[in-house]
Amino acid sequence: MKKTPPELKDFKTWHVEEPFEDYAGPFFYKKEPNGRNLAAFQCKKQHLNSIATLHGGMIMAFADYALFVIGHEHTSLENYVTISCNTEFLRGSTPEGIVYANGEVTRSSKTMLFIKGKIFYHDSILATFSGILKKV
Repeated sequence: MKKTPPELKDFKTWHVEEPFEDYAGPFFYKKEPNGRNLAAFQCKKQHLNSIATLHGGMIMAFADYALFVIGHEHTSLENYVTISCNTEFLRGSTPEGIVYANGEVTRSSKTMLFIKGKIFYHDSILATFSGILKKV
């Protein structure tokens, strides 16, 4: 069972079981008043690297999850897979608390979604990302 941190009480988890994401995160999302979706996870010691900053692999896993959250209007209705995910690391961080991601679908076709976004903690952008999802 996924335990929701109190700070994320208005968030929910993905609509299907995602064993890796639940183990790595767990990850959460919600629709914001502006209509966009916001992804989040509670950063804990297990998400850090040996120099006590947020691990790059965790940032990339969260970016992949965020692609599906940002494109939720499509990805919750049909099956998509990630065919490209690019991450640009902008700053090291030692967050204690909630890390967020948001973004936008920049193009949509019958079989592909093109998405860009950012991962942030308070006012600091930790990484930007872009990706392509393909309908299967």
